Amino acid sequence: MRPLALGKLEHGWVVASETAALDIVGAAYVREIEPGELLAIDEHGPRSSRFAEPTPRFCSFEFVYLARPDSNLDGRSVHATRVAVGRQLAREAPVDADLVMPTPDSGTPAAIGYAQASRSEE
Repeated sequence: MRPLALGKLEHGWVVASETAALDIVGAAYVREIEPGELLAIDEHGPRSSRFAEPTPRFCSFEFVYLARPDSNLDGRSVHATRVAVGRQLAREAPVDADLVMPTPDSGTPAAIGYAQASRSEE
Protein backbone atom coordinates (compact mmCIF):
# COMPACT_ATOMS: atom_id res chain seq x y z
CA MET A 1 0.00 0.00 0.00
CA ARG A 2 1.37 3.39 -0.98
CA PRO A 3 0.86 6.55 1.03
CA LEU A 4 -1.80 8.99 -0.19
CA ALA A 5 -1.90 12.77 -0.12
CA LEU A 6 -4.94 14.98 -0.54
CA GLY A 7 -4.61 18.12 -2.63
CA LYS A 8 -6.91 21.04 -3.45
CA LEU A 9 -7.33 22.45 -6.93
CA GLU A 10 -9.10 25.72 -7.69
CA HIS A 11 -12.31 23.87 -8.58
CA GLY A 12 -11.81 20.41 -7.14
CA TRP A 13 -9.75 17.88 -5.27
CA VAL A 14 -7.02 15.41 -6.13
CA VAL A 15 -5.51 12.38 -4.41
CA ALA A 16 -2.00 11.17 -5.27
CA SER A 17 0.56 8.74 -3.94
CA GLU A 18 3.22 11.47 -3.84
CA THR A 19 3.15 15.18 -3.10
CA ALA A 20 5.22 15.84 -6.24
CA ALA A 21 2.16 14.85 -8.31
CA LEU A 22 0.17 17.58 -6.58
CA ASP A 23 2.80 20.13 -7.60
CA ILE A 24 2.68 18.94 -11.22
CA VAL A 25 -1.09 19.55 -11.52
CA GLY A 26 -1.00 22.80 -9.53
CA ALA A 27 -2.78 21.47 -6.46
CA ALA A 28 -2.12 22.74 -2.95
CA TYR A 29 -1.15 20.06 -0.45
CA VAL A 30 -3.83 19.64 2.22
CA ARG A 31 -2.80 16.58 4.22
CA GLU A 32 -1.86 12.91 4.16
CA ILE A 33 -4.62 10.34 4.23
CA GLU A 34 -4.04 8.18 7.27
CA PRO A 35 -4.02 4.39 7.52
CA GLY A 36 -7.51 3.09 8.33
CA GLU A 37 -9.14 6.18 6.84
CA LEU A 38 -11.78 6.14 4.12
CA LEU A 39 -11.93 9.34 2.10
CA ALA A 40 -14.95 10.10 -0.11
CA ILE A 41 -14.99 13.14 -2.37
CA ASP A 42 -18.22 14.46 -3.89
CA GLU A 43 -19.69 17.81 -4.91
CA HIS A 44 -19.54 18.92 -1.25
CA GLY A 45 -15.83 18.15 -0.92
CA PRO A 46 -13.95 15.45 0.99
CA ARG A 47 -15.51 13.46 3.82
CA SER A 48 -13.41 11.26 6.04
CA SER A 49 -14.35 8.29 8.17
CA ARG A 50 -12.44 5.59 9.99
CA PHE A 51 -12.86 1.91 9.21
CA ALA A 52 -9.90 0.78 11.36
CA GLU A 53 -7.56 2.07 14.03
CA PRO A 54 -4.63 3.84 12.42
CA THR A 55 -1.55 1.67 12.67
CA PRO A 56 1.04 3.44 10.53
CA ARG A 57 3.74 1.24 9.06
CA PHE A 58 6.97 2.81 7.90
CA CYS A 59 8.41 1.47 4.65
CA SER A 60 12.02 2.52 4.19
CA PHE A 61 11.81 1.74 0.46
CA GLU A 62 9.46 4.71 0.00
CA PHE A 63 12.18 7.07 1.22
CA VAL A 64 15.19 5.20 -0.16
CA TYR A 65 14.01 4.02 -3.56
CA LEU A 66 10.36 4.41 -4.61
CA ALA A 67 9.32 8.01 -3.98
CA ARG A 68 10.40 10.94 -6.12
CA PRO A 69 13.04 13.07 -4.40
CA ASP A 70 10.84 16.18 -4.67
CA SER A 71 8.05 14.52 -2.65
CA ASN A 72 7.33 14.70 1.06
CA LEU A 73 6.28 11.67 3.07
CA ASP A 74 5.13 11.77 6.64
CA GLY A 75 6.05 15.45 6.77
CA ARG A 76 9.64 14.78 5.66
CA SER A 77 11.43 15.67 2.45
CA VAL A 78 12.42 12.53 0.53
CA HIS A 79 15.59 14.21 -0.78
CA ALA A 80 16.69 15.46 2.66
CA THR A 81 15.99 12.03 4.16
CA ARG A 82 18.14 10.33 1.51
CA VAL A 83 21.01 12.73 2.18
CA ALA A 84 20.68 12.08 5.94
CA VAL A 85 20.73 8.31 5.31
CA GLY A 86 23.97 8.71 3.34
CA ARG A 87 25.54 10.74 6.14
CA GLN A 88 24.54 8.12 8.69
CA LEU A 89 25.97 5.37 6.49
CA ALA A 90 29.29 7.25 6.31
CA ARG A 91 29.40 7.40 10.10
CA GLU A 92 28.53 3.71 10.52
CA ALA A 93 30.54 2.28 7.60
CA PRO A 94 33.42 4.62 6.68
CA VAL A 95 35.73 3.64 3.83
CA ASP A 96 38.91 5.08 2.33
CA ALA A 97 37.72 6.03 -1.17
CA ASP A 98 38.22 8.77 -3.74
CA LEU A 99 34.73 8.58 -5.24
CA VAL A 100 31.19 7.82 -4.09
CA MET A 101 29.08 6.47 -6.97
CA PRO A 102 25.27 6.24 -6.69
CA THR A 103 23.39 3.32 -8.20
CA PRO A 104 20.54 3.56 -9.13
CA ASP A 105 19.82 7.26 -9.64
CA SER A 106 17.63 7.33 -6.51
CA GLY A 107 20.88 6.77 -4.60
CA THR A 108 22.35 10.14 -5.66
CA PRO A 109 21.19 12.08 -2.56
CA ALA A 110 22.49 9.31 -0.27
CA ALA A 111 25.82 9.35 -2.13
CA ILE A 112 25.98 13.13 -1.67
CA GLY A 113 25.32 12.72 2.07
CA TYR A 114 27.93 9.97 2.32
CA ALA A 115 30.52 12.09 0.50
CA GLN A 116 29.73 15.15 2.63
CA ALA A 117 30.02 13.23 5.89
CA SER A 118 33.20 11.49 4.73
CA ARG A 119 34.79 14.79 3.77
CA SER A 120 34.01 16.28 7.18
CA GLU A 121 35.84 13.37 8.86
CA GLU A 122 39.16 14.41 7.30
